[in-house]
Amino acid sequence: MSAKKAKEKKRSGAGRVILRVLGGILAALLLFLLVMFVIPLTETGDRTAVEGSTDWMAKLDDDLTLDAITIPGTHDSGTRYVQLGFFSKCQAMSIRQQLEAGYRYLDIRLAVDGDGLKLMHGFTDCKTGFGPQSEVLALDAVLEQCYGFLAAHPTETVLFAVKQEHGEMSVAEFQTLLDRYIQKAPNGWLLTDGIPSLGQARGKLILLRRYPDEAGLGSRAGIPFLWPDQPGTDDISLNTAASDNGGYTLWVQDRYEYDSVDKWNAFRAGMDNEAGVKDISLNFLSTKGSQTYGHPYRYARVLNTRLLGTALPAGSFYGWIVVDFGSGNGDTPQTTTTTTIITTTTTTSSEQVGTGVLGDADCNGKNSKYGDGKSFKVSNVPSGVVYEGVIENPVEGAAVTLWYAVDAEGYPVREETAALAAATALYYKYI
Repeated sequence: MSAKKAKEKKRSGAGRVILRVLGGILAALLLFLLVMFVIPLTETGDRTAVEGSTDWMAKLDDDLTLDAITIPGTHDSGTRYVQLGFFSKCQAMSIRQQLEAGYRYLDIRLAVDGDGLKLMHGFTDCKTGFGPQSEVLALDAVLEQCYGFLAAHPTETVLFAVKQEHGEMSVAEFQTLLDRYIQKAPNGWLLTDGIPSLGQARGKLILLRRYPDEAGLGSRAGIPFLWPDQPGTDDISLNTAASDNGGYTLWVQDRYEYDSVDKWNAFRAGMDNEAGVKDISLNFLSTKGSQTYGHPYRYARVLNTRLLGTALPAGSFYGWIVVDFGSGNGDTPQTTTTTTIITTTTTTSSEQVGTGVLGDADCNGKNSKYGDGKSFKVSNVPSGVVYEGVIENPVEGAAVTLWYAVDAEGYPVREETAALAAATALYYKYI
C-alpha cells in the first residue's frame, strides 16, 4: 500500500471516530433533555375537582387556632415549571390551582432577582411556563394568585412559609425587600408573631418566616418558623424533632433524604406525635430519596398512595401535612390527597350543660372517650373552645355557665390549643 493511501485510510478512520464521538455527545444531550425537561411534562395528575375543597375552612369555628387544625400543604410550591425538572419539580399545579384544591400551606423559596424576588428550588429557577424562553416566576405573580383566591374565598386563609433560598443578600436586607411587597397590599396580610385564630386569619395571608428577624421588624416580621435542617440517612430511626420558636414549640419531621419505606415510617411517627398546648406540628411526606440528586415524583407516587390508603379518623389532629405532587400523580383526583387530610378536621359545636359555681364539682365532668377526671370548659361565652388552666384568675364561687365542644358522636372534643374568644371568658381544658 502506498504512503498516500495509508494516509487517506488513517484520515478516514479518524473521521469515523470523530463522528462516533459527536454522535455519542448528541445522544447524551438528547437523553439529558428528555430526562430533565420532557419527562417532567408527563408528571401531572387527574385535575378532577372534588366538591368542598375550595372553601373547606368555612365549616370550622372562628375560635379554633391554626395550630389546632389539620392543614394540608405543598412542598416547594412554585415548582410546576422549574429548571432541571427531573430533580427539582415537586408540584404539577399552579399556586392558584393548589389553593383551589384545598391546600392552605405554601412552601415559598425566594431569591433576589435584580431589584425584586423570584422563586427558586435550590440553585434552579422556577418558571412561568415550559421552555427556555419562559420568564422566572416572580413573587408578584405568586402573590397575585393568592390575593385573587382569598378575595374569591374570604372564609379561607393561606399560610405563606418563606425561606431565603439563594444568594448573598443579608437576612435583614432580604426582610426589608420582602416587606416592600407586603406593604403594597397590607390588607391582604395578617402580620403577627403569635398563632392567630381562624377567625382572625380568614381572608388573609399569614407570614411564617424561616429566618431570624435581623431587620428588627417585630410582629411585622411574621411568625418565627425555624428548625434545623434534617438531611442524611445515618440513623433512619430519626423522625420528629422539636425547635423552640419563642412563644411556641415547632415539631418538624422533614427527613427529605429517606427512601420510601423509611420516609413513611418517619411520617407516621410524626402523625402520632402528641404535640401539646402552644405547639405546631409540621409533617412532610415529601422526599428526594437517598441519592445526591433524587426524583421527587418517583417517591410521591408511592407515598401519596399510601396516605390515600390510610384511615384517618375524623376529629383527630394530625398537624400540618406537606406533600409533593398534590395533584394526585396521575392515578387519583387532584384533591383526593387534600380531602383525605381535611376531612379529619371536625366542625365542633357548643352545647350548654347547665350552670354551676366556679370551683364546685359541677365544673368537672367525666367522659368515656378521653377517660376519667376530665374538666369541662367553664365559660360565659359558648365558643366551643377549651383551654388549659383558668384564664383571668376568676373569683372562686362566681356563677358561670358550663359549655363544652362536642363532636358528631356527642363526646367532648379534645382541642390541643385555642384562642381566647373574649377577655372575660373563663376556660378549662380537659386535663
